[in-house]
Amino acid sequence: MSIAIDKKIYANLSSTEKTIIDFIFENQKNILNMSITNIAKKTNVSAPTVSRTIQKCGYNGISELRYKIMTENNMNSGPNRVDNKEYNVNKVIYKIYKECNDTLNNLIITDILKTVDLIRTSRRVFLCARGATGLIAEEFLKYLLWMGIDAILATDSLWLKHIENMATKNDLIIILTVTGDNESLVQAALKSNKNSIPVVTLTCNEDSKLKFYSDIILFGHYEKITNYRSMDNNSRLPLMILTRIIAEYMQ
Repeated sequence: MSIAIDKKIYANLSSTEKTIIDFIFENQKNILNMSITNIAKKTNVSAPTVSRTIQKCGYNGISELRYKIMTENNMNSGPNRVDNKEYNVNKVIYKIYKECNDTLNNLIITDILKTVDLIRTSRRVFLCARGATGLIAEEFLKYLLWMGIDAILATDSLWLKHIENMATKNDLIIILTVTGDNESLVQAALKSNKNSIPVVTLTCNEDSKLKFYSDIILFGHYEKITNYRSMDNNSRLPLMILTRIIAEYMQ
């Protein structure tokens, strides 16, 4: 087998759990194309039992396990070597899994609750974003409007640089940005902060200047999307997760 688990962990598994692990190790290449449900059917157990067993062995879930098998096997040239198509699909799946998992693990729940309170008590909410992130802000805008929140979308750089002329201390600025380095967004946060306008930032860059001008900052984790013709290839999935949590909690 190309991956292994601690002998002590294996020894402490029940007979059912050992059956699951043995099946996985004996069918590593096939596991790359199998779901939790498929494994459960093959081993005559429930899907939750498979999931718990995988976690007992030190993996967060089936996606991480498949990725580990994939990378280990691809270092070899033997019969278990993974086909490039399988390798690439599982690589993408693992990147998405890592974005979701790391974003959720890094969340500070009290910051989510404080953000919700600010949204509910503010006169107006300005959603500030640039480029493709504006699409995430636009979707978030719809959720807020459906809930009766007076929300405004600001994606124009000129608007952003002079947002203090439109917003007041009774309003709320929410900035959405993956990299946190867009100058017009930094200016919007800076000027809002100087004018005592509350600022909440959703970003994936813990070193962004925005942290100095934000009252609350929610961090996500993102992975680079495979480069395509030098276009912006930053994943917005973490921002979608953060806005989804806020919106669904408020409903």
